[in-house]
Amino acid sequence: MCSTNISWISDTFNLNESYGITYAVFSPVINAEPNSHGWSIQIGGADPITITSRAVINAAGLYAIE
Repeated sequence: MCSTNISWISDTFNLNESYGITYAVFSPVINAEPNSHGWSIQIGGADPITITSRAVINAAGLYAIE
């Protein structure tokens, strides 16, 4: 069953943030390299930054480049 309940989405987002999960929406990944702590990820866009993460989830979708 697919749910579009906005409250559920908001609650899940807030719960994830309480565990230190960060969402980088509309953030183009320039490069990602493994390191001793997980990954070093270069993010482009208006305010480029390099972050370190234990895990990366790419949820861009099939037509992300278009």
